[in-house]
Amino acid sequence: MNSRSQANFFETLVCHSLCNLLLEKISRKLRLFRNFLLASEFKVKKMNNFLIKFFATGFGVGYIPKAPGTFATLFAAVIWWYLPTTTFYIVSFFVFITVFLVCGKAEKIFGVKDDQRIVIDEIVGYFFAVALLPKIYFILISSIILFRFFDIKKPFFIKSVQKFKGSAGILADDLLSGIISNIIISIIILLWK
Repeated sequence: MNSRSQANFFETLVCHSLCNLLLEKISRKLRLFRNFLLASEFKVKKMNNFLIKFFATGFGVGYIPKAPGTFATLFAAVIWWYLPTTTFYIVSFFVFITVFLVCGKAEKIFGVKDDQRIVIDEIVGYFFAVALLPKIYFILISSIILFRFFDIKKPFFIKSVQKFKGSAGILADDLLSGIISNIIISIIILLWK
């Protein structure tokens, strides 16, 4: 082998080795990037599930082991009582929209139809129970009692609307309970005057 052939051989060998090193580094970087994307996707999904559960449980109220629906109603009553009226209606609107965004997904995450931890529907239902009513103690107390009665006992046709799927099925009975409570309280106020 002459010196020129040897030089070409070593040049080819060095070039081949450098290409292999470069390809190996690129391959390693791509694997790291792929692992990062997979981990990021997992983190995003985990955070998404956390936010869904956070809102669906009424900011964690649904995790109270005994009577989470009643505690959610009390929480909603405090919100109604202390927020200025305009702010209350703005908050009500956003909470109402949030119900449709999270309840069906939360039901899938918890794996139980209308899981008792999902209490944002009670909050919205109570908001309907006190909508357009003045803030007086009689309404505060009667709205809590009537709303919880209708939500727990589900008389009339209230129970039948729970057959809807997803967020609509979770929310429908609470909306009806709130609306019926509001009508009864409004009638009492009209007769009282």
